[in-house]
Amino acid sequence: MSLFVGIYDSPGGHLIADYSPIARDLVFSTNEHGFADLSFRVPLRLSETFRLYDRPGLPHVVVAAGGAIAWEGRLEDASITDGGLYLKALGYQRALSDIPYTALWSTTSYADWRAMTADDRPNTRTEKFEVDNNNRLYIALKKNETYTTATHIGRLGFVAPAGGVRYLKTVSFDYKIYLNTGYTFALVSTSGGLGGSQTAEFSVLGSGALFGGSANVTLTNSAADSLRVEINPATNTYTGETGDRYIKITNLRIKTTTSAAVYADEIARALVEYTHAANSAQIASETVLIESPALDMTDEIYLDRYPSDILNTLIALGDNAAPPRRWEWGVYENRLLHLRPRGSAGRVWFVDAVSLEVERTIDSVRNSVYAVYQDRNNVPQRTPLAADEDSVTQYGATRRAAISAQTTSATQAGVIRDTALSDLKNPTPRATLRFNMLYDAAGARWPGWLCRSGDTITIRNLPPTLNDDARVRTFTVAETRYEADTRTLQVTPESPLPRLDVLLARLGEKI
Repeated sequence: MSLFVGIYDSPGGHLIADYSPIARDLVFSTNEHGFADLSFRVPLRLSETFRLYDRPGLPHVVVAAGGAIAWEGRLEDASITDGGLYLKALGYQRALSDIPYTALWSTTSYADWRAMTADDRPNTRTEKFEVDNNNRLYIALKKNETYTTATHIGRLGFVAPAGGVRYLKTVSFDYKIYLNTGYTFALVSTSGGLGGSQTAEFSVLGSGALFGGSANVTLTNSAADSLRVEINPATNTYTGETGDRYIKITNLRIKTTTSAAVYADEIARALVEYTHAANSAQIASETVLIESPALDMTDEIYLDRYPSDILNTLIALGDNAAPPRRWEWGVYENRLLHLRPRGSAGRVWFVDAVSLEVERTIDSVRNSVYAVYQDRNNVPQRTPLAADEDSVTQYGATRRAAISAQTTSATQAGVIRDTALSDLKNPTPRATLRFNMLYDAAGARWPGWLCRSGDTITIRNLPPTLNDDARVRTFTVAETRYEADTRTLQVTPESPLPRLDVLLARLGEKI
């Protein structure tokens, strides 16, 4: 089946050139994020080469056959050579690396709050109070300080990232209040920074008794980009002990959504909208291929990060399956972003390898593991050993690793140790193979370019006694490279994502 190689002025636009008959050295590839790169030569007279070389914009490149898209992307590089024109294009996954993104989605951090001053807002006198943001928000009265209502206000403030594209929507927290009558605790939102227009969102009057509760506040200020918590005192001189009268906020969470949780699919859809708004021809606005891992993202603040990097962070966390599944994002036909479990849309192929290069080394094997952690007094501790006897027997040696566990919990350190052992007990081979044809389960033949990253391949002409742990006979494809001139496909098997990486990423998200 011959391949059509066409260049259009834009996706869905006019055909500029059909190079199908004269394209030489045509090579195109896929990777875990969709269509990757493409290159080919076109023998042209010098006068003809400038027709495309000097054209403005990013032309749309399509390789197709029989109505099926083999590859598509945007033409990024054109070089004039003695033999004509050399062209290189990149898939539309590239569009997610065009424009950096700044936004807050969810945060549980106290460290981003600070004591306010009169420079932030008039009538602020936080120096007359005792405050801290160490795993809580805390404002307390000081002994023998004289306070005046509406003049001597103690305040802690939080500001969303400057230039961010999202406004604050909800604040949830637990609180304890021990204030005398006449004192008020308040949560206030502001627009345009801490000194901007303000809206009272939540308040409690002191009663002279200790009491507490929980609050889940939906902000009425639709353009809120900052928050403050404060004590507005009564006019008097406080004679009690410092710290006896206070407000304390814990279990704090700020979100830019009104939903109970923040999921990766919400963020992915917002990234599509953001990218499409800036470059509508580079990524499609439809989000039908975005699925939800249903995993609450508790701390997601992005500062000048490209959407592609953000998506890499999101898929590293897996999902709520047991055990967590590996996820993937990418862009294939029609410039549609997909977010889904890795390989869930992949096809199953059978091949006869023309050439196979496999390298296995025990350098990465660790079949005996312990974890090093610190107790609550910061004294180093070590878990008992965990070993895999089958691996020790298979490789003829005990190879031990000490795994650093950033935790004070012996139980959690044990989970990290066991997860690391599962990752390290068998080596992952490095392999590359080439073949000419694909076969489906019924034995029908298909052209090699149909294979993509995320598909599953079984090599039929390997010894049937090959150990399954070798991870060579059947594997998920990480990358493909198709050479049209020889009709040869080269694939690279992917290494399984270490379970420890997923575990540690999720611990970092406080899940």
